[in-house]
Amino acid sequence: MNPIARLRRKAVSRRTQSGIWLIAIVGFLNSAAFSISLPFIALYLHDSRHMSMTFVGLIILGSGAASAIVQLYAGTLSDRLGRRPLLITSVIASTALYIGLALLVATTASVWLIVALYTLVRCSLMMQRPTIQAMVVDICPQEQLVKANGILRIGQNLGWAFGPAIGGYLLVSSPYSHLFVVAALISSAVIFFVFSAVKETHQKVEGKLSIARVFSAVHDRPFLLFVMLCVMLFLSMGQMGSTMSVFSVSRAGFSLEQYGSLFTINGLLVVALQYPAIHLTRNLSHGRVLAIGSFFCGLGWLVMGFVGSYLLAISAIAIITIGQVIVAPTSLAVVGKYSPSNMRGNYQGFFGISETLGVSLGPFLGGVLLDIFPRSNLSVWGTIGCCALLAGIGFLFWGRTYSKAVAIPGRKA
Repeated sequence: MNPIARLRRKAVSRRTQSGIWLIAIVGFLNSAAFSISLPFIALYLHDSRHMSMTFVGLIILGSGAASAIVQLYAGTLSDRLGRRPLLITSVIASTALYIGLALLVATTASVWLIVALYTLVRCSLMMQRPTIQAMVVDICPQEQLVKANGILRIGQNLGWAFGPAIGGYLLVSSPYSHLFVVAALISSAVIFFVFSAVKETHQKVEGKLSIARVFSAVHDRPFLLFVMLCVMLFLSMGQMGSTMSVFSVSRAGFSLEQYGSLFTINGLLVVALQYPAIHLTRNLSHGRVLAIGSFFCGLGWLVMGFVGSYLLAISAIAIITIGQVIVAPTSLAVVGKYSPSNMRGNYQGFFGISETLGVSLGPFLGGVLLDIFPRSNLSVWGTIGCCALLAGIGFLFWGRTYSKAVAIPGRKA
């Protein structure tokens, strides 16, 4: 390579890295706002408004189904309108809705009003996800997608590291409404940052927004199978919110600070382990990497079934985190490689259904299991762990199909 070409390549690499880190900062602030407030909504509804965990799970499931639909359409809209306008709109909506939730919780308003705004907050946050992930694919070369998504994960998990811990400490001396006030303040910072620093990365795609266009990824059989397996995996990961909060505080007897610190440990471990995990798995096929990560997640939840002490809970979280750092950047890289250049947002939105439905079905399943097995923790967490283990087996079989799928004309090879 001649010196001029080498300099150009370095300049492009610097711009790419800069763009990825800007997007990672948005992810950090968004996840901090979310994790300070929304993981505690299950505790609020269960402990303060005296709802059963099964009913709380149904609420989370319903809001997840609504936000999954919004996420799917948002991905396609980001292809048509551009990434930045959709990102700005959704961040402004999130900020306003956090303020609304703070007012409703502070005045002990109708539970149904609180549930309605909670659903709208999740929808506005899910509008951002396919947009942000499509921006990464827009600016990043295919061979660097796993590493770029690792950076994005580090930003998001730094937010998860500090958010729940801050929320747990706030709840010791403050009412639940204050959590949403803090979330609104952080979300306001996102508005300023997006306006001032984030640039458009996508050329608008012509065409009408039709149902057929939104669901066009359904006809991609290997990708559809991948999404279905991800639903099973995210079903287990979805326990990190409501199910684990009620289990940790009401059953295991942990304090709110201890429960919040489990998220902090999870987030800090992601930051520490994400790059080593990418390095160690770089020569393995995507199917094997996803299978290994799923097996770690399943093992971690099985360990949670034996939790009686705080130290054992930390051990379970550490094992689950290893699975997460293996799975997350690889799964996003798979979506980036599958998606045609004019449908990146659409594919990211469709993949987002797996995560959104998984983390919504998860609390419903966990809530039902907590109600059915009030004295058997292993029955609860063993069932959840089996979901991840079955997903891992599925990824091993899917991997054989994947290597052929990326060679289809029109894909990124």
